[in-house]
Amino acid sequence: MKKKLTVFFITCIAVLAIAWMANQFIHVESLPDRQLSIPEYQDFESPFLTHYPSQKQKNPKSTDIKSESQGAPISFVQFDGYTSKYGPLPKSLHGTDIDGELLLDANGKLIVNHGIRNLFEYFLSAKNEEPLDVILGRIREYIHKQIPDEPARHAIEILDSYIGYKMKLEEIESPEGLQGEELGTLESIKDALTRRMLLRRQIMSADVVQAFFGDEEKYDQFNLQLIDIKQNSVLTPEAKEEQVLELEKMLPENIQQMRQEERARLNRAKIIEEMRKNGRSEEDIYEYRKQELGEAAAQRWQKLEENRKLWDNKVDSYMEQRKAITSDPNLTPQEQHLAIERLKYESFDEVEIRRVNLEERLRLQNKQDSQDNPTAQKKETEQ
Repeated sequence: MKKKLTVFFITCIAVLAIAWMANQFIHVESLPDRQLSIPEYQDFESPFLTHYPSQKQKNPKSTDIKSESQGAPISFVQFDGYTSKYGPLPKSLHGTDIDGELLLDANGKLIVNHGIRNLFEYFLSAKNEEPLDVILGRIREYIHKQIPDEPARHAIEILDSYIGYKMKLEEIESPEGLQGEELGTLESIKDALTRRMLLRRQIMSADVVQAFFGDEEKYDQFNLQLIDIKQNSVLTPEAKEEQVLELEKMLPENIQQMRQEERARLNRAKIIEEMRKNGRSEEDIYEYRKQELGEAAAQRWQKLEENRKLWDNKVDSYMEQRKAITSDPNLTPQEQHLAIERLKYESFDEVEIRRVNLEERLRLQNKQDSQDNPTAQKKETEQ
């Protein structure tokens, strides 16, 4: 009897153990991929991306989840415990947010937009740090973790065509592929842009070309026509300006706005230059900026110009002392170099030194150019 009870208890324990293990197995298999217990890895986290749950996350009892979650972008959810099989991202991408986006419409179809190209280029920017096949593996892996299988396949097809285009472009624009074509001329630039446009349409679908390169192609065409206008010796300056304004209408609105703002800025700079030539005071210039830009902007400009004047005076003083060092016949070149470096570190702080190094090179280059071309310098002085 005692032996039977022992066997009974052992059997019960075994049954309970098997039931528990089965329950755990089923539970693990039902979890979404990103929730599996894998060593934590944060490379794919970014609060600025849009995210759609994978098909494994859908509740089979609800028929509305797909339309609700994919009808509009929702906040990016961190891949808790997710790690890439390709290892950590390259150093240049550490601490950055993943650029680009993968959006689905209300029917769960991939929305083809420029954000997809941005996503590809984010990973491709590390092409000097790891092989292309690893980068492409990362992109495909990321796409599959972001969106369901069907739109993911579409995104990867776009990726393959985009990489094919870039590789073919690199081939035909290499020195070997140019077939002796002259570079730098307007005609060669036009030919290069035409080749690119044709190649894009040979390799990629029309909707991808428009999404990825639409605005870029408009701006390329604008710049080519702009060059033609500026080189037209028959047109008067007024006629050229009129044609440029008409040409700008072909650009996207945001670029039109940028050009209008730049034109206004250049016009203000020209007016201020004329005011100074005519002896107008800084107070008059302040009032002009205040009228054009508002008081806050006028104050910022005034402060900026004051800081610029202080900086210029500081650099002038350094360059004069530097000149005295380089003109001292009692110092060897090595001693002159050490004296200049000591002067630089005594005159500027750590941040300013990077700035003054550039200023120093520019001034020395301008001085050299003036010595090489004294006629041009004389004309500039007369003007």
